[in-house]
Amino acid sequence: MGVGAKSSAEAWDAAFVLFYFLDPDEGYTKRRHDTAQRIVARAAKHCLLRAGDLRASCVLDSLQKKFGFKYRRVQYDVGYRCHSEIAVAPPFFTRNGGCTRMQKDTFPQHPD
Repeated sequence: MGVGAKSSAEAWDAAFVLFYFLDPDEGYTKRRHDTAQRIVARAAKHCLLRAGDLRASCVLDSLQKKFGFKYRRVQYDVGYRCHSEIAVAPPFFTRNGGCTRMQKDTFPQHPD
């Protein structure tokens, strides 16, 4: 996530919102429901009236406009680092991005 926030709390709020709304783990979302409601109420109160993907889209869009965030997903797999943009509207995950081969020993293993 590119950060234009005035404080790290705003960046953490945006990171939390990404995980909360876009991660399909129901146990996590149940445990974090109250926190999500507080963040939405503080950062994007007008989004409280929406549900599901519409709420996620509303909150991510509001935080992006307010702080200039750019959302990205990064994954590491079999020697590659892949990234893609996360849009603020469903389907969220875009095809804008790419993969690069990582240099050998980027993450050296340490003996136990």
